[in-house]
Amino acid sequence: MTTAAVRELGVIGTAHGRTPDPSPEVDPREEDDPLDEPRDEAVVVFRGMPSIEVHLFADGQDTITVEQWVDFETPRSETLPLVDALLAGNARIGGPGGRFGLLQSWLQPFYGLQLVVPVAGREPYRQRVPYSPLKLWLSTLQTTT
Repeated sequence: MTTAAVRELGVIGTAHGRTPDPSPEVDPREEDDPLDEPRDEAVVVFRGMPSIEVHLFADGQDTITVEQWVDFETPRSETLPLVDALLAGNARIGGPGGRFGLLQSWLQPFYGLQLVVPVAGREPYRQRVPYSPLKLWLSTLQTTT
């Protein structure tokens, strides 16, 4: 299962011009060897902007780390679409909105931001991120509500 996910991530990355680094745990170019034991864990790294690390775990609950400071915990079925959306450049900066949205946007440096990643067929992923004007990739994102 992990080997198949590594291969699929390689296909997604290649489609976006971001071939992942070689993974020592799984070589997606090798044929499956029936004598090998199934892989329990693997890490797939996409260099560039944003840098993305995908930690694939045997229990099917994966972690996607964006720019080394935002973690998304996802089930395996949602890992591939979320990575695809991130590599496609669909991430935005958003706020919680609502009644206090204006106040929170004014206090944004102290309150924090949300990284919003829309994925087709589901609610967008939202993850709170600390404000930092030094995060280059974060400063390039468009805002959304």
